[in-house]
Formats: sequence, structure tokens, C-alpha cells
Amino acid sequence: MKGRASFVNKCIHFVLRVKGGMGQSGAHKPCSDVSYPSGSLSMSSDELRLYAIVRKDLLDALKRGKLSGQTGHAFEGALLTAQVECPERAQGYLATQGRAKITKYAKNAAAIERIRTACDELGLPCHLVVDEGRTVFPEPTLTAIGIGPVTRAELPAFIDKLQLLD
Repeated sequence: MKGRASFVNKCIHFVLRVKGGMGQSGAHKPCSDVSYPSGSLSMSSDELRLYAIVRKDLLDALKRGKLSGQTGHAFEGALLTAQVECPERAQGYLATQGRAKITKYAKNAAAIERIRTACDELGLPCHLVVDEGRTVFPEPTLTAIGIGPVTRAELPAFIDKLQLLD
């Protein structure tokens, strides 16, 4: 377990050093205050959760494994960003039993950028996922965004209304 904690600390220090504590999400307002229940097994509107939103226009190019990897990067990136920008929120999420993760899709890269802008304006932790272009894509490609931990009530309505990835 010590090795994992060391790895997480190195990741956090990397984000602080390279990105000035902002991850790839840009300049955030301080994380919005939120109170969160701990130990609840049922999904409620005030439960903290992570969101991964992938580009719908790329779904045909992404095999299941690649898609899983991109959503994993989104969830992980959002949580690491939150650990730096608003550690109390990240700890609240990690203290919940279910650790809910929701995957949705947005139309294209412009929609992902709009989501990032909305999150930045509200002070919600987020992380852009850019595939390096080593396998599926010929060049670095924006594939997804991770958001959270946030409550459903904190999400802008247009993000909440995005379709679930099926």
C-alpha cells in the first residue's frame, strides 16, 4: 500500500509542478462548497459522483478496450485534480460506499470544451483527456472529460441532460 500512496503523491506533485495545480482543466475558481452524506447506498441528488463524458463522434473508432481506457483516464484525472484543488471534496467521495461513476457522451470536441468552460466557471473539478495518438488516432485527440466529484444538483442542466453511454 505504501507504493500506491507514493505513486498518488508523485501524481499530485506532478500536477502542482507542471500545471500549477490546475490539471488540464485550466484556471478554476476555488471548488464550490458542498456537504455530502457518507455511507449512503442509494443514489441521491446530493451524493458525490464522478462523471466521464466521451465524444460521441469518436465512438465508432473506439473499440471497447480503448473506450474503457479513456473513461478510466477521465475518472482518474478528475479525482486527482480534485485531490489537489479541493481535497475535502475528494476525501468525501472516497469515504462513500458506492463511489458512483456515471458515463455519458457529448456530440463532439466543441461540446467537451463547452462542458469544461461551464465547470471552470462553477469551480467544479474537471480534467480533459487527450489521447496521445499512438494507436487509434494519428495525432493527439481530445476524447473525453472527467468531472467531479460533484453532486448531480451541482451539474449545469445541459450536462445533466446528456445521454448515458449505453
